[in-house]
Amino acid sequence: MNMQSRSSQKDGNVDVVEKAADWCMRIHSDECNQQDREALEQWLQENPAHAQAYDKILRVWSLSEHLAPTVSAAEPPQEDIHIDIPRIAQPPRWQWQRAAVALSLTALLLIPLGYGGWLLNWIPDEYHRYSTDQARQEITLPDGTQVEMNLNTQITYANFRNRRHVSINGNGEAFFNVAHNAGHPFEISAANGMITVTGTAFNVWKYQENVVVTVTEGSVVVSNNAFDVHLTPGMQAEYSAHDSPQSESGDLDRALAWQSGKLILDDLPLAIAIPQIARYLDQSITLNDEAVANLHIGGIYNTANLNTLINTLPQALPLTIEKRFFGGLVLSSRSQ
Repeated sequence: MNMQSRSSQKDGNVDVVEKAADWCMRIHSDECNQQDREALEQWLQENPAHAQAYDKILRVWSLSEHLAPTVSAAEPPQEDIHIDIPRIAQPPRWQWQRAAVALSLTALLLIPLGYGGWLLNWIPDEYHRYSTDQARQEITLPDGTQVEMNLNTQITYANFRNRRHVSINGNGEAFFNVAHNAGHPFEISAANGMITVTGTAFNVWKYQENVVVTVTEGSVVVSNNAFDVHLTPGMQAEYSAHDSPQSESGDLDRALAWQSGKLILDDLPLAIAIPQIARYLDQSITLNDEAVANLHIGGIYNTANLNTLINTLPQALPLTIEKRFFGGLVLSSRSQ
Protein backbone atom coordinates (compact mmCIF):
# COMPACT_ATOMS: atom_id res chain seq x y z
CA MET A 1 0.00 0.00 0.00
CA ASN A 2 1.51 3.35 -1.03
CA MET A 3 1.59 6.52 1.02
CA GLN A 4 -1.39 8.03 -0.80
CA SER A 5 -3.62 5.00 -0.23
CA ARG A 6 -2.65 4.86 3.45
CA SER A 7 -3.50 8.54 3.78
CA SER A 8 -6.86 8.01 2.08
CA GLN A 9 -7.66 5.11 4.41
CA LYS A 10 -6.76 7.20 7.45
CA ASP A 11 -8.94 10.08 6.24
CA GLY A 12 -11.78 7.63 5.68
CA ASN A 13 -11.43 6.28 9.22
CA VAL A 14 -11.52 9.81 10.61
CA ASP A 15 -14.69 10.57 8.64
CA VAL A 16 -16.38 7.43 9.97
CA VAL A 17 -15.46 8.25 13.58
CA GLU A 18 -16.64 11.84 13.20
CA LYS A 19 -19.93 10.63 11.74
CA ALA A 20 -20.32 8.11 14.57
CA ALA A 21 -19.74 10.90 17.12
CA ASP A 22 -22.35 13.05 15.41
CA TRP A 23 -24.85 10.18 15.49
CA CYS A 24 -24.14 9.62 19.19
CA MET A 25 -24.89 13.26 19.98
CA ARG A 26 -28.06 13.22 17.86
CA ILE A 27 -29.44 10.03 19.43
CA HIS A 28 -28.78 11.30 22.98
CA SER A 29 -30.34 14.71 22.36
CA ASP A 30 -33.88 15.72 23.33
CA GLU A 31 -34.56 16.37 19.64
CA CYS A 32 -34.09 12.72 18.66
CA ASN A 33 -37.11 11.12 16.98
CA GLN A 34 -38.05 7.81 15.39
CA GLN A 35 -36.83 8.97 11.99
CA ASP A 36 -33.37 9.64 13.45
CA ARG A 37 -33.26 6.20 15.03
CA GLU A 38 -34.22 4.53 11.76
CA ALA A 39 -31.62 6.53 9.86
CA LEU A 40 -28.95 5.51 12.38
CA GLU A 41 -29.90 1.86 12.00
CA GLN A 42 -29.55 2.17 8.23
CA TRP A 43 -26.12 3.81 8.58
CA LEU A 44 -24.92 1.09 10.95
CA GLN A 45 -25.92 -1.61 8.49
CA GLU A 46 -24.18 0.01 5.53
CA ASN A 47 -20.71 -0.99 6.66
CA PRO A 48 -19.30 -3.03 9.59
CA ALA A 49 -16.84 -0.19 10.20
CA HIS A 50 -19.77 2.10 10.99
CA ALA A 51 -21.04 -0.22 13.73
CA GLN A 52 -17.54 -0.65 15.16
CA ALA A 53 -16.93 3.10 15.30
CA TYR A 54 -20.34 3.76 16.85
CA ASP A 55 -19.76 1.09 19.50
CA LYS A 56 -16.45 2.72 20.46
CA ILE A 57 -18.06 6.16 20.58
CA LEU A 58 -20.76 4.84 22.92
CA ARG A 59 -18.07 3.57 25.30
CA VAL A 60 -16.40 6.98 25.29
CA TRP A 61 -19.79 8.65 25.79
CA SER A 62 -20.30 6.53 28.91
CA LEU A 63 -16.83 7.34 30.20
CA SER A 64 -17.38 11.05 29.55
CA GLU A 65 -20.07 11.05 32.24
CA HIS A 66 -17.18 11.09 34.73
CA LEU A 67 -16.01 14.52 33.53
CA ALA A 68 -18.16 15.95 36.35
CA PRO A 69 -19.89 14.29 39.32
CA THR A 70 -22.75 12.15 38.05
CA VAL A 71 -25.05 9.41 39.24
CA SER A 72 -24.73 7.48 36.03
CA ALA A 73 -22.29 4.58 35.83
CA ALA A 74 -19.90 4.30 32.91
CA GLU A 75 -19.59 1.23 30.77
CA PRO A 76 -16.31 -0.62 31.40
CA PRO A 77 -13.58 0.41 28.96
CA GLN A 78 -12.72 -2.48 26.66
CA GLU A 79 -9.63 -0.84 25.21
CA ASP A 80 -7.36 2.11 25.95
CA ILE A 81 -9.08 5.37 25.03
CA HIS A 82 -7.25 8.58 25.81
CA ILE A 83 -7.12 12.29 25.11
CA ASP A 84 -4.52 15.05 25.44
CA ILE A 85 -6.52 18.13 24.47
CA PRO A 86 -7.81 20.79 26.91
CA ARG A 87 -11.39 20.72 28.18
CA ILE A 88 -13.86 22.34 25.83
CA ALA A 89 -16.03 25.02 27.46
CA GLN A 90 -19.78 24.57 27.11
CA PRO A 91 -21.14 26.91 24.39
CA PRO A 92 -24.46 28.67 24.93
CA ARG A 93 -26.22 27.08 21.96
CA TRP A 94 -27.04 23.39 21.54
CA GLN A 95 -25.72 23.28 17.97
CA TRP A 96 -22.28 24.46 19.08
CA GLN A 97 -22.39 22.24 22.16
CA ARG A 98 -23.17 19.24 20.00
CA ALA A 99 -20.27 20.02 17.67
CA ALA A 100 -17.86 20.53 20.58
CA VAL A 101 -18.79 17.31 22.34
CA ALA A 102 -18.68 15.37 19.07
CA LEU A 103 -15.19 16.76 18.49
CA SER A 104 -14.12 15.65 21.96
CA LEU A 105 -15.55 12.16 21.42
CA THR A 106 -13.71 11.90 18.11
CA ALA A 107 -10.45 13.06 19.66
CA LEU A 108 -10.76 10.51 22.43
CA LEU A 109 -10.68 7.74 19.83
CA LEU A 110 -8.12 9.21 17.44
CA ILE A 111 -5.42 10.40 19.86
CA PRO A 112 -3.58 7.39 21.34
CA LEU A 113 -1.90 9.20 24.24
CA GLY A 114 -3.07 7.72 27.52
CA TYR A 115 -1.26 10.08 29.82
CA GLY A 116 -3.06 13.14 28.51
CA GLY A 117 -6.55 11.88 29.27
CA TRP A 118 -5.58 10.65 32.71
CA LEU A 119 -3.68 13.85 33.53
CA LEU A 120 -6.74 15.96 32.74
CA ASN A 121 -8.89 13.76 35.01
CA TRP A 122 -11.13 12.90 32.08
CA ILE A 123 -10.49 9.18 31.88
CA PRO A 124 -9.90 6.73 34.77
CA ASP A 125 -6.88 4.46 34.66
CA GLU A 126 -8.81 1.72 36.48
CA TYR A 127 -12.46 0.70 36.38
CA HIS A 128 -14.45 -2.09 38.08
CA ARG A 129 -18.11 -3.04 38.46
CA TYR A 130 -19.59 -5.02 41.37
CA SER A 131 -23.11 -6.34 42.01
CA THR A 132 -25.07 -8.52 44.41
CA ASP A 133 -28.34 -10.38 43.99
CA GLN A 134 -29.95 -12.26 46.90
CA ALA A 135 -26.91 -12.38 49.18
CA ARG A 136 -24.74 -9.82 50.93
CA GLN A 137 -21.15 -9.62 49.76
CA GLU A 138 -17.88 -8.19 51.04
CA ILE A 139 -15.39 -6.86 48.50
CA THR A 140 -12.08 -5.01 48.52
CA LEU A 141 -11.65 -2.19 46.02
CA PRO A 142 -8.28 -1.77 44.27
CA ASP A 143 -7.34 1.10 46.62
CA GLY A 144 -7.81 -1.15 49.68
CA THR A 145 -11.25 0.17 50.65
CA GLN A 146 -13.45 -2.50 52.25
CA VAL A 147 -17.07 -2.56 51.08
CA GLU A 148 -19.96 -4.65 52.37
CA MET A 149 -22.82 -4.65 49.87
CA ASN A 150 -26.43 -5.34 50.78
CA LEU A 151 -28.77 -7.38 48.58
CA ASN A 152 -29.60 -6.14 45.07
CA THR A 153 -26.85 -3.52 44.99
CA GLN A 154 -24.67 -2.40 42.08
CA ILE A 155 -21.67 -0.11 42.32
CA THR A 156 -18.89 0.98 39.99
CA TYR A 157 -15.38 2.07 40.95
CA ALA A 158 -13.16 4.33 38.84
CA ASN A 159 -9.72 5.61 39.79
CA PHE A 160 -8.82 9.06 38.46
CA ARG A 161 -5.59 10.98 38.92
CA ASN A 162 -7.06 13.27 41.59
CA ARG A 163 -9.85 11.16 43.11
CA ARG A 164 -11.43 7.75 43.60
CA HIS A 165 -15.01 7.65 42.36
CA VAL A 166 -17.83 5.22 43.20
CA SER A 167 -21.32 5.31 41.70
CA ILE A 168 -24.32 3.55 43.24
CA ASN A 169 -26.46 2.42 40.33
CA GLY A 170 -30.19 2.21 40.94
CA ASN A 171 -31.39 1.30 44.42
CA GLY A 172 -28.90 -0.25 46.81
CA GLU A 173 -26.97 -0.09 50.06
CA ALA A 174 -23.34 -0.49 51.04
CA PHE A 175 -21.05 0.09 54.01
CA PHE A 176 -17.66 1.63 53.13
CA ASN A 177 -14.50 1.43 55.21
CA VAL A 178 -12.37 3.74 53.11
CA ALA A 179 -8.61 3.33 52.79
CA HIS A 180 -7.05 6.60 53.99
CA ASN A 181 -5.39 8.78 51.35
CA ALA A 182 -5.60 12.51 52.04
CA GLY A 183 -4.22 13.37 48.61
CA HIS A 184 -6.63 11.12 46.74
CA PRO A 185 -10.18 11.72 48.05
CA PHE A 186 -12.85 9.04 47.89
CA GLU A 187 -16.22 10.18 46.53
CA ILE A 188 -19.57 8.50 45.99
CA SER A 189 -22.24 9.85 43.66
CA ALA A 190 -25.88 8.98 44.34
CA ALA A 191 -29.09 10.72 43.21
CA ASN A 192 -27.34 13.91 42.01
CA GLY A 193 -25.51 14.26 45.34
CA MET A 194 -21.90 13.63 46.32
CA ILE A 195 -20.34 12.07 49.42
CA THR A 196 -16.64 12.90 49.90
CA VAL A 197 -14.08 11.50 52.35
CA THR A 198 -10.37 10.75 52.62
CA GLY A 199 -10.59 7.82 55.01
CA THR A 200 -13.54 6.89 57.19
CA ALA A 201 -16.38 4.38 57.66
CA PHE A 202 -19.98 5.07 56.72
CA ASN A 203 -23.15 3.54 55.30
CA VAL A 204 -25.01 4.69 52.18
CA TRP A 205 -28.57 3.62 51.39
CA LYS A 206 -30.11 4.78 48.11
CA TYR A 207 -33.77 4.17 47.31
CA GLN A 208 -35.51 5.77 44.33
CA GLU A 209 -34.20 9.37 44.42
CA ASN A 210 -33.47 9.41 48.16
CA VAL A 211 -30.13 8.85 49.87
CA VAL A 212 -29.34 8.27 53.56
CA VAL A 213 -25.73 8.51 54.78
CA THR A 214 -24.76 7.29 58.27
CA VAL A 215 -21.24 7.81 59.65
CA THR A 216 -19.56 5.46 62.14
CA GLU A 217 -15.93 6.68 61.96
CA GLY A 218 -14.12 9.79 60.75
CA SER A 219 -15.92 12.57 58.90
CA VAL A 220 -17.94 12.83 55.71
CA VAL A 221 -19.07 15.76 53.56
CA VAL A 222 -22.46 15.25 51.91
CA SER A 223 -23.22 17.66 49.06
CA ASN A 224 -26.32 18.26 46.97
CA ASN A 225 -27.88 21.30 45.30
CA ALA A 226 -24.86 23.47 46.16
CA PHE A 227 -25.29 22.77 49.89
CA ASP A 228 -22.86 20.82 52.10
CA VAL A 229 -23.29 19.16 55.48
CA HIS A 230 -20.39 17.79 57.52
CA LEU A 231 -21.04 14.55 59.39
CA THR A 232 -19.11 13.07 62.30
CA PRO A 233 -19.54 9.65 63.97
CA GLY A 234 -23.13 8.99 65.00
CA MET A 235 -24.59 11.53 62.57
CA GLN A 236 -26.85 10.89 59.61
CA ALA A 237 -27.84 12.94 56.56
CA GLU A 238 -30.69 12.42 54.13
CA TYR A 239 -31.40 14.10 50.82
CA SER A 240 -33.36 13.56 47.63
CA ALA A 241 -32.30 14.29 44.08
CA HIS A 242 -33.77 17.80 44.22
CA ASP A 243 -33.41 18.69 47.92
CA SER A 244 -30.49 19.78 50.06
CA PRO A 245 -29.16 17.30 52.63
CA GLN A 246 -30.52 17.47 56.17
CA SER A 247 -28.45 16.13 59.08
CA GLU A 248 -29.42 14.71 62.46
CA SER A 249 -28.25 12.22 65.06
CA GLY A 250 -28.49 8.72 63.61
CA ASP A 251 -29.48 5.38 65.10
CA LEU A 252 -26.43 3.27 64.21
CA ASP A 253 -27.96 -0.01 65.37
CA ARG A 254 -30.97 0.47 63.14
CA ALA A 255 -28.98 1.79 60.17
CA LEU A 256 -26.50 -1.12 60.24
CA ALA A 257 -28.87 -3.93 61.26
CA TRP A 258 -28.85 -5.20 57.66
CA GLN A 259 -25.26 -6.38 58.16
CA SER A 260 -26.68 -8.97 60.57
CA GLY A 261 -29.61 -9.83 58.32
CA LYS A 262 -32.05 -7.80 60.41
CA LEU A 263 -34.45 -4.95 59.76
CA ILE A 264 -35.42 -2.73 62.69
CA LEU A 265 -38.65 -0.77 62.34
CA ASP A 266 -39.14 1.57 65.28
CA ASP A 267 -42.87 2.35 65.19
CA LEU A 268 -42.63 3.85 61.70
CA PRO A 269 -45.47 4.89 59.40
CA LEU A 270 -45.77 2.64 56.36
CA ALA A 271 -44.75 5.58 54.17
CA ILE A 272 -41.28 5.29 55.72
CA ALA A 273 -41.24 1.58 56.52
CA ILE A 274 -42.28 0.22 53.12
CA PRO A 275 -39.20 1.53 51.23
CA GLN A 276 -37.02 -0.19 53.84
CA ILE A 277 -38.95 -3.44 53.43
CA ALA A 278 -39.23 -3.29 49.64
CA ARG A 279 -35.44 -3.38 49.08
CA TYR A 280 -35.53 -7.03 50.17
CA LEU A 281 -38.48 -8.05 48.00
CA ASP A 282 -38.68 -9.10 44.37
CA GLN A 283 -41.76 -6.98 43.67
CA SER A 284 -42.82 -3.38 44.13
CA ILE A 285 -45.22 -2.14 46.82
CA THR A 286 -47.52 0.84 46.33
CA LEU A 287 -49.43 2.64 49.09
CA ASN A 288 -52.82 3.45 47.63
CA ASP A 289 -54.01 6.18 50.01
CA GLU A 290 -52.89 8.52 52.77
CA ALA A 291 -54.67 6.52 55.46
CA VAL A 292 -52.66 3.38 54.77
CA ALA A 293 -49.46 5.43 54.47
CA ASN A 294 -49.99 6.71 58.02
CA LEU A 295 -50.43 3.26 59.59
CA HIS A 296 -47.55 2.37 61.91
CA ILE A 297 -45.45 -0.77 62.17
CA GLY A 298 -42.65 -1.78 64.54
CA GLY A 299 -40.43 -4.71 65.42
CA ILE A 300 -37.23 -6.52 64.48
CA TYR A 301 -37.47 -8.76 61.42
CA ASN A 302 -35.28 -11.23 59.59
CA THR A 303 -34.60 -9.80 56.14
CA ALA A 304 -35.02 -13.28 54.64
CA ASN A 305 -38.65 -13.45 55.84
CA LEU A 306 -40.04 -10.09 54.77
CA ASN A 307 -42.36 -11.61 52.17
CA THR A 308 -44.10 -13.33 55.07
CA LEU A 309 -44.29 -10.02 56.93
CA ILE A 310 -46.05 -8.35 54.00
CA ASN A 311 -48.51 -11.21 53.58
CA THR A 312 -49.50 -11.04 57.26
CA LEU A 313 -49.96 -7.26 57.41
CA PRO A 314 -53.77 -7.48 56.92
CA GLN A 315 -53.93 -9.54 60.12
CA ALA A 316 -52.21 -6.81 62.14
CA LEU A 317 -53.30 -3.60 60.42
CA PRO A 318 -56.55 -2.35 58.85
CA LEU A 319 -55.42 -2.73 55.26
CA THR A 320 -55.91 -4.93 52.21
CA ILE A 321 -53.38 -6.26 49.70
CA GLU A 322 -54.10 -6.42 45.99
CA LYS A 323 -51.81 -8.17 43.51
CA ARG A 324 -51.38 -6.35 40.24
CA PHE A 325 -51.78 -8.33 37.02
CA PHE A 326 -48.33 -7.25 35.78
CA GLY A 327 -46.66 -7.65 39.16
CA GLY A 328 -46.39 -5.66 42.34
CA LEU A 329 -48.62 -5.19 45.37
CA VAL A 330 -51.02 -2.39 46.26
CA LEU A 331 -51.80 -1.70 49.94
CA SER A 332 -55.10 0.07 50.64
CA SER A 333 -56.75 1.12 53.88
CA ARG A 334 -59.64 -0.99 55.14
CA SER A 335 -62.66 0.42 56.95
CA GLN A 336 -62.72 -0.73 60.56
